Amino acid sequence: MENIIKDANILYLYLGNTFFIKDMNESASHFYRWNKSAVLNENFFDVCQMFGIKTSLNDDFFSNISDVKKNNFMDQIIFPDKSHGSVLWSIDSSLKKFEFVMFGIKITEDNVTSFLDKSSSIYLKNIVDNVPHFIFWKDRQSVFLGCNKIFAKSVGLSDPGEIFGKTDYDLPWGKFEAESYQKDDQEVMETGHAKLHIEETQTTEDGGKITLLTSKVPLVNDQNKILGVLVIYTDITDRKKLEEELIATKAREERLKALSSRHQISHIFDENFYDQFDLIRKKQHVVEFYLIDSAGSFLFLDKEGKPKIFLVRKEEDFEGMYDLAKDSGALREVLQSLRDRQQFPFTPSGMGHLSLKGDAWNSIMVQMHKIPGRELFYSMIDVVDLNILGFNQYRNEIWPTP
Repeated sequence: MENIIKDANILYLYLGNTFFIKDMNESASHFYRWNKSAVLNENFFDVCQMFGIKTSLNDDFFSNISDVKKNNFMDQIIFPDKSHGSVLWSIDSSLKKFEFVMFGIKITEDNVTSFLDKSSSIYLKNIVDNVPHFIFWKDRQSVFLGCNKIFAKSVGLSDPGEIFGKTDYDLPWGKFEAESYQKDDQEVMETGHAKLHIEETQTTEDGGKITLLTSKVPLVNDQNKILGVLVIYTDITDRKKLEEELIATKAREERLKALSSRHQISHIFDENFYDQFDLIRKKQHVVEFYLIDSAGSFLFLDKEGKPKIFLVRKEEDFEGMYDLAKDSGALREVLQSLRDRQQFPFTPSGMGHLSLKGDAWNSIMVQMHKIPGRELFYSMIDVVDLNILGFNQYRNEIWPTP
């Protein structure tokens, strides 16, 4: 590590807690135009502001990587004299929490040339070939000068050297994408301003589509002359799919919460209810379930399509049913079981409780169990006469004809 720190081509920064500069090498001091002794133990961002330096790095970036061991980042820097500098940083946050060891490569005319020479810039080549990002660089005409291994493989090349002299029109993506990429290249090179974290799509070698997060920075020499463009992107396809799934899940949850507020079934979000529900669902090998009433009861279907009712009742359901049973002359044991929350009437055929009289209640009472920690009660009921219809079958057989 000592040899790397002394290397004139490598920038080294060690930022401590709250981003104070604990150490830096001569190359970093020269690049930022700072006197090392004057900036040690000072906040990195405060020093940049004091010297009029604009940097793409910020507090949020470091906060987001504090739990990640290694990160790579392209920093676009603007000095007070309007000159530009670009640094490809490799940032290690594994030393101590909220402390960062940073090794950087200056993107200049000299090391752009060395990209093409495999016998030189060993450090640079190792960084470029081992970061988990796709990297390539082009000249002013958007002709490829080089790339890293992961990019070469993604476009069907066996070696990064094969990219030299090609254009976007020679690669798997179509004409529309090639034109779009080159338009962005020219904008970056003509304005001298980086385009960071652009979300775009790309056609892969096998004809699929992926989503990219792309950054493009101009390549400049010591005279601030723009030589080309450096591009770094990450495949975020899986992340986008996960984000879309989370959005869809959240939307479903919001709809269900709205439904629960209207029908007073908010208890189905209760942890105790869910634990019991999930335990029974797994025990019964349930593959589908449907909410069937405002108390939170569900229709269960196992993998063979056999239906069961997960009957759920609340305290107020027992109280209301007790009054109804008492008024209709139900026997004492029925009333006692309702009072003790041990049984509840269930009529799968749809027969209303209002029509029940006297001992008719006895035949429809089912055993209830209390959900721990909640004033909720449930029963698992086999359904033998339930006819489940698909929509088309319902429309053809049941739907009233004009």
